Amino acid sequence: TVVLILVFTSFFAAFINNLIRQREQSIESERDKVVAIMNNLADGIILLDHRGRVVMMNPYAQRLLRVHTRQYINKALVVSQFPQALRPLVEFVQRATKEPVYESTELTVEEEGEHTIIQATALQVTDSDNTNIGSLVILRNITKEKDLDQMKSDFISVAAHQLRTPLATLKWLFK
Repeated sequence: TVVLILVFTSFFAAFINNLIRQREQSIESERDKVVAIMNNLADGIILLDHRGRVVMMNPYAQRLLRVHTRQYINKALVVSQFPQALRPLVEFVQRATKEPVYESTELTVEEEGEHTIIQATALQVTDSDNTNIGSLVILRNITKEKDLDQMKSDFISVAAHQLRTPLATLKWLFK
């Protein structure tokens, strides 16, 4: 009977180990999918823990901030380590952890004669118990949209002016 119990225990242990291995592979597969999605997003994503330390930063966010994730993984972003033009953006990211509410703002980054307009959105990340576990900051380059809006406004202004001028002349002639 002791031998039978040992055999049963070893089969049971092998079965449990196999289940654990399958679960680990499933979790790794899901994690890889999430990482692939995050890495291919057109927007910058920064995930911070409740202490303001960087948990994850996708490649687009790294390009916007001109950093590498390994520099900041499990570390807080330090404003003084960034160029002057990027400091308002970094300050917004830091504020996202201290004030865990939804906030959105537009920031203009001026560097080397070029401007980039970034829409930064911060929101609180909570667990299933609704406990704050960190913040998610989404960085979106909206320069083209803003430039297009400006061109549209300029066109409407010029067109309105051009239309008003002949009308004013005709109105004067009829008086």
